[in-house]
This record gives sequence, C-alpha cells and structure tokens, in this order.
Amino acid sequence: MHVSILRASTHFDVVTLIHIAVLFPTWHRPSVLLLEQAISEAVQSLIPERINENTKNREEWLTAAKELRFPYWDWTHPDTGKEGLPDIFFRETLELLLPQDEDPEMIGEVENILKFYHFGDQGRPAGFRNIFEEYDDPNSPDTKRAKMAYFQDWKRTYRWPSAKQHDPEEDYVQLNDRLKGTTKLPLRGNWRELTNSVARLFCFPDPKKVIEAQHPNVWDEFSNTRFQSAKKGANEWIPGQPRWKCGSMEQVHNNVHSVLGGTGNMNDPDYASFDPIFFLHHCNVDRIIAFWEHVYPEYQVGDGKYWTYPDNKKPGHFTDYWGKYGVPRGSEIASDSHLTPFRKEDGSYWTPNDLQWGSAAAKSMGYTYPPIPNPSYPDMPEHAVSLEPVDAKTRLEHAKILKLHFAHGVSVDNDKAHLVSVQLNPHAFGGSYTVEILYTTSTGELEYIASAAAFTRSQESGCAGCKARREAGETSENVIVLPDDVVKKIRESWGGDPNATNEVILKESLRAQIALPLEGGVVAASSKTLGTSYNPAGATLAARAISDSPEARSLNFKLEDYQKPVIKLHSVPSAPRAPSAPRAPSDVPLGSRWEDRGAVLNEWF
Repeated sequence: MHVSILRASTHFDVVTLIHIAVLFPTWHRPSVLLLEQAISEAVQSLIPERINENTKNREEWLTAAKELRFPYWDWTHPDTGKEGLPDIFFRETLELLLPQDEDPEMIGEVENILKFYHFGDQGRPAGFRNIFEEYDDPNSPDTKRAKMAYFQDWKRTYRWPSAKQHDPEEDYVQLNDRLKGTTKLPLRGNWRELTNSVARLFCFPDPKKVIEAQHPNVWDEFSNTRFQSAKKGANEWIPGQPRWKCGSMEQVHNNVHSVLGGTGNMNDPDYASFDPIFFLHHCNVDRIIAFWEHVYPEYQVGDGKYWTYPDNKKPGHFTDYWGKYGVPRGSEIASDSHLTPFRKEDGSYWTPNDLQWGSAAAKSMGYTYPPIPNPSYPDMPEHAVSLEPVDAKTRLEHAKILKLHFAHGVSVDNDKAHLVSVQLNPHAFGGSYTVEILYTTSTGELEYIASAAAFTRSQESGCAGCKARREAGETSENVIVLPDDVVKKIRESWGGDPNATNEVILKESLRAQIALPLEGGVVAASSKTLGTSYNPAGATLAARAISDSPEARSLNFKLEDYQKPVIKLHSVPSAPRAPSAPRAPSDVPLGSRWEDRGAVLNEWF
C-alpha cells in the first residue's frame, strides 16, 4: 500500500473540504493510511540502527517493526462510560520497553507523545490564526465573556484549554465527566449517546429490499450530515425523498470532536489533526465504517446517481457543490472520483473504488480489525463478527449482532423507536457548537439526553468552500436516539392525560438549547425551557449575528432565522422493515417508514 501527496499546497487558504460531503468516510481512509505509512517507514529505518546481533529478542523487534499498524481508541467501549478518556492520553509520561543486549528488560520513561503535539522551535505552520468571539453575560450587563482559541500563539495542542494566551490549563476533569455523562455543564456528550448512535447505523434495511437505484441514497444518509440526495440546493429539504433516519457516521464523529476539544484543537477542523488523539479517533471511525461496509457492501456511491421522488425520471447526481483542492466547484462525484490530494505509487489518485472494504484493491491496505464479539455469546469467538467475506444472509445476521453490541439502553426489538432529528446550519455561529436535547422532569428540572454537534471552521478560516457554504446557508441533519429508559422516565414525569401517546408526551416534554465551547456557553434555549422552574445562567445569553465584516457584527438576544435549528420528533420501526419483495422504481420509495411527528421546538430565545 502506498499513499503520497504530490504538489499539494500547505497553505490554509487551499483546503480539502471533505466534511458534510458524500466522500467523508472514504477520504479519511487514505488520510489515516498516509500517517500510518510514514510511522511504519520511520520505525523500520530506526529499529535496525537500535539493535544488533546480540539484542535480546532481535527477531521479535524486527517483526514488530514490520507489522506495526495504527492503534484505535474505541470510544464505544463501556470503559469510556465508567472512566472517561484512557489515561494514556493525558498522563505526563509513558513507560516503554526498549531494545537492549542484556537482562533485565530495560524500561524507559519518556514524555507522553499522545498527550499533545509540540510545534517545536519552528513554531506554528503558516496560516494559524487566533479565534475570538465575544458574548454578553446576562447576569452582569457590563461584563463580556469571550471564546478564545490562541492557535497562533499556543506552542502545542490543547484539549479543553482555559482562555489564556500562553500555557493554558487543560480541564481533563470536565472532559472525563462529559464522556461519563456526569457533567451538568453545557456542551455535553457522553459514551452512551455515542455508542447508541453507532448502533443506529446498523438499522438500514436489507439491500435486497431496497431498489438498486436507491442504494446511493442509503450511502448518502450513512456517510455524512449534508444528505444531498434529500435536498434541493443547500437547504431545501424535499418531501417524498427516501429517508431511513438511521443517522450518519459523520454525526457520531462530530460529537467525539466536540467532547474532546472545547475551544482546543479537536473542535476546529483547521487544527484538529495536529492533536495526536485525532488519528486514534479516526482509526476507530474507520473501524466502524469497515464493519458497516462488511454488512452493507451493496450501498455505495456507485455512478453517483441517486433516486429522486416520485418516479426517478430525473435522477439526481452527487456533486462537489463547493469544490476543494484539485476538484472544481460543481464537479460530479462517483466511485471513481479522485480522493485528492492522495496519490498511489504511480502518481494517480486514489478513488472510492480502490478503498471500498472487501474490494480487491483494498486488500493491499495491509490492515484489518479484530472481530467484534456477539453479546449473546461473548466467550465464543466462532459467533463473533469478523471482516472475513460471508454470504448475504450471514451479513444480515451480523448487522443484528453489531446493533446489539453497540446498543446501550435501547431495545432493538421494540415495535417503535423514538428519534429526534436536528436540522441545523453548521456555520450559524461562526464555529463549532452543539444543539442539546433535554427533557423536563416532574419537578420542572431539565435532564440531558443527547446532542448534535456542528464541527465547523471559524469565520477566520481561509477555507473558501466554507465561506461559500456559509453564504448559501448550507444545512445538515443529525439523528438522536431516545433511549427506552429515558422515554419511560419522561412518561412517568408526565402530569397530563395518562392515556396520551408517547408521541404527544415527548413533544410536550422535549426541550433544546444551543451551546458554544465557552464557560456557561448556552446562547439560546427553546422558549418552553424558560419557565419559572428553569432559568439557568446563560439561558438568555446573547447570540452573535454572523456577517463577513467583523466591524458589522452585532449582539442580539433573538436568533436570526438561519441560526434556528429545526427539531422534529419521529417514530420509526426499531428494526426497519421492508415489503417482502423489492418494488419497481416507479413505486413509493422503500425505507421511508419513519413517521414525521412535526416540529417540536419552533421558538427560540
């Protein structure tokens, strides 16, 4: 496997814009492979220099150097919910086994290279910018609070840093509380919602029950939050287009960035990949994608044409609407599109066809992932899901096993699952933010359920495509699963008609708020949350109206229309069902059995 970048600009004004795009999963595969390859080459050149014929376990060292592959951080593992971030990511030092000639084994203690990346004596790369956003403090009219990220001045990467220009403190206590789900602060996100969102990805129907023309539509929903096949232009959602409400891999990926970053590197696409944890996170994203492709190999971008309502007489075509490095704006996308700037050994670009898991070309990638155990038979490896090729019937069984493996507190056998969809403008606040979904208890307090994260470059970014998206009002969609026990608690807290349906109760009980990565950073809450029993600090915090001119920015207590998320409640079969036989292309689209229960939250303060 060979990955290289040739003739690629390193200036931030020329950016590969791959988020909110149908090639999001595929593009990141060579991105991770490139660094893995570089590390492997470095290790294989260093090890022979460090060992000789007398080195103990010499052959083991040589084999280890040859077989070294990138590790992944499995943030879906239950230990994440118990302990938070593994301490290997934030302890000060690491103990390493070093090659040596005599007993005993030599243990060396080194600075922890997984905690941060230091930019060295050369300083930050050209194009690094400080980011400043200022907000009024509602509890102190003469006080302003600032969201600060000093990327131009910080000498290394940071996670949840304080707003200091030099040597900020990192708040790992709050970071871990967020992962464990024990924090009461905004900008939350926890292991439970992450793993449930992954479980939901395996609810797509049997490919044999979805007409072939809709297979690209399925890939579109899974791959990214833009969901181009369901929209006309940047933000006009089309009624009747096939929807499965299973969520997207990009959505889960975004939530991890939000939880880890705060105002630090991981929460800004321009700077995230400098943090060492970025690649271990993306390696886990790639692992989940690999198992999804194993289960659903039929769902691909294909020729780039997707099914359109009502009869597919005029199929749509995926486009790189905004353009990026090496790809002109408006270029059509298909399985043979170039994954710029990544090239093969012969100088040609890698394509999605080359990297589809299980394809002949992908076998040259030189890595795989361990099997995922069947929770019904955890100690029986023969019942685990491996990435070895299997027949279609077995793949469907594997989808059920994977859903069981990842689900936590979400029944996979109920007749109905309850979901919340959040359509938002990722650029509404000039950077990353989250929309948090909550519910009211019997005492009038609010309890957190889950969130939808916008992982977005700041307005100061030189990304031309981002500016075009911002000007066009591009929207994205996120799907949040309501756990069964949460639905039960909401029903138990309900003080209205005891015979009311879950849909009625949920619609009256659900709340939302918008949070930015700053202390007390709630900038808006849905109107119903601002009753006598709920008035958190910052609930009426001013939201910035975005404009291209910094001098023209103003502070407003009322959101602009483009800043308001559209939040809807849906009821869907927890295991999507389909008719016994595929329908003809002219029939009603399959996979659309979700029920739109209407907007939940329309008014914002």
